[in-house]
Formats: sequence, C-alpha cells, structure tokens
Amino acid sequence: MSNASARILPLVVLSVLALAVPRAHAQTAPPAPAGTARASGDDELAPDEVEIDAPPAMLHPEVMPRLVAQVYPNEMRRNGIEGSVTLSMIVEPGGYVRQGSVRVLGASDPRFVQAARWVALRVPFRAATLGDREVAAPTRLSVAFVLRDL
Repeated sequence: MSNASARILPLVVLSVLALAVPRAHAQTAPPAPAGTARASGDDELAPDEVEIDAPPAMLHPEVMPRLVAQVYPNEMRRNGIEGSVTLSMIVEPGGYVRQGSVRVLGASDPRFVQAARWVALRVPFRAATLGDREVAAPTRLSVAFVLRDL
C-alpha cells in the first residue's frame, strides 16, 4: 500500500439539536422578557426558560471535517481509535459559542474531549431568534472522530 493510499482522513458526524422551547409551547417557568432568557446557575440557560422562534443552527457544516482534522488527537489517530463527544453549549447573538458554556454530556473516550471543545468554539452558528432579534439559546453538538482510508 502506498503512502498516499494509507493516509487517513478524519470525518465528522454532527448533529445540532435545539434545546430551547419554541414560543408556541407552554413553559414551566414564567416567561422572560422578549429577547432575553434567564440564566440558571453556572453560565447556562435552561431549555425550559428560553423563548425562541428559531433555534441555533450551524452555518457551514462543511468546515467540521477540517476542524476535526486539525485537532484529532495524534495518539488516537496512530492507534486507529475512533469516538465521539456530545456537548451542550450556549450560542450567543452573533452566532458564537459563549466561552465557559461548553459542557460535556457524554464521551466515548475522555481523550477526545479537549479536541471536541476546541471544535465547538470554532463552529460557525446562526443564532437563535425571537421575532427579528438574535438571542442566546442552548444547543447540543455531537462531534464524531472517525478515520477513513483514502
């Protein structure tokens, strides 16, 4: 097998799931003023305390494989180890992920967590909206570290 055909390309499988409750649904807490959300502890927005019309969404999913390729842990790549990390985070108006809001919900191997956090902070998002305003809202991101021969 030649060196060119032995190269490994990391792929990413991702999903962005909105955690915010659409305005049409009942809320368990009193509604926050339009365009705002109440913080619930440690720099997090609780899903049932956020009013939105449209959830956060990734703008350019095609950048994910490049981001993952930059940080795929060398030890894991060399040993052919694949895995995934599921994160929760808050997407701010402007589409950036709030520093300090990235939380690990699950990881197949803890050695992928640091790389997945790095990816999450660089993924371009469209912010959640309430009316014609962008608002902060929680979302989830699954980052898969998958090796595939070229």
